[in-house]
Amino acid sequence: MRRFYPDERRTRDVEPSPCRRLGVNLFRRQWRGAKAGMINDFLDFIEGKPKPGFSFHPFAEKKRTEKEKYIFVFDADMNPFPDFVEPLVAIMEDRPKLAFVQTPQYYSNFELNRVARAAGLQQVVFYEYICEGKSIGDAMFCCGTNVIFRREALMDVGGFDESSVTEDFATSLKFHLRVWSSAYFNRVCAFGLGPEDLGGYFKQQFRWALGTVGLFRTILQEFFRHPFRLTIAKWWEYFLSGTWYFVGWVFCIMAYCPILFLYLNVPSFFARPEVYFFFFLPYFVLSMAIFLATLHLRKYRVKDVFQGMVLNAICFPVFMKASTLAMVGVRGTFAVTPKGQSRALPLMALWPQLITAVLSFGAIFWGGLRLYYEREPFSAILVNMSWCLYHFLLFSTVLYFNFPEERG
Repeated sequence: MRRFYPDERRTRDVEPSPCRRLGVNLFRRQWRGAKAGMINDFLDFIEGKPKPGFSFHPFAEKKRTEKEKYIFVFDADMNPFPDFVEPLVAIMEDRPKLAFVQTPQYYSNFELNRVARAAGLQQVVFYEYICEGKSIGDAMFCCGTNVIFRREALMDVGGFDESSVTEDFATSLKFHLRVWSSAYFNRVCAFGLGPEDLGGYFKQQFRWALGTVGLFRTILQEFFRHPFRLTIAKWWEYFLSGTWYFVGWVFCIMAYCPILFLYLNVPSFFARPEVYFFFFLPYFVLSMAIFLATLHLRKYRVKDVFQGMVLNAICFPVFMKASTLAMVGVRGTFAVTPKGQSRALPLMALWPQLITAVLSFGAIFWGGLRLYYEREPFSAILVNMSWCLYHFLLFSTVLYFNFPEERG
């Protein structure tokens, strides 16, 4: 196995001594295309077709005897375990049409940081539930790091897709359209750092949402042009993934419907409250109970799971902005999630969450006045007051996460 460090810094004034000391080959080139552009330029280099402006420092003692069959990709802050190679190569060798195998991301900076811990629990739900299901249906998409690629497959699709800020998701679609398969291996092969404050977390989520929803437009175009290139099940998985970040609009609508009813008497649904409770409560309680019970079996605490869910909810303005920009064709630029620092955002940067919390609290008070003076519709007012209390508590937690460093 040969190790390469693709250095994509815009300046080259840093000495390559760490690579020399560790015996890692150093590849540099003129900056373009961020991470996807770097990997594509590196692929061209090892294919013997380097682009102008590159430099290569062969610090590894091992000489190249044949073309590399597989390529591992890790983000710069990821630390692979010594035994990560063998099981992944074995899976690839056993399945010749497998384009890549994705492994989980694990955040190691969760112990004293609220944002990193909650973000890590979101990763748990994604990797230990969603990815397992997608892999069974051969619809797993690449997550950009901690992944092994078949070099032949990468060359077959023309390398990474540089048109999206979520190049991993976009390239996965290209693999599947070219009849390559994908898989997920639920074993931690590397650990790294998660976002450590709301600024870093919002930046990360904005990029993911912008790229994923932006690719949804491509998914729709491909579906109408070539509906039979993927199975219905795979198209469905891509539709689900491509539209997930519209959940920000769902959070917003659900938060403001009870506010509008209590302040302005604008109804959000027309069923009797008793019927609503009869159908909604059993569904909500049963689904949450099953979900939390399975996480408990995997040794996760309910408290931490709720923190992950709450952090996702307070991100609704970020999802709304990103999905809107993506649908009108804004591509965005690749930006690295800040690590190794924890800073509180100014309260003005959190105005959507705080205004929603304040309006919800005011609606509770106003609903109490309506109950006292109007009395009818008693059940409907009570239901909407309950939702406003829930949303007030939910969005107030933005202050808790804005000071992520835990003491003691």
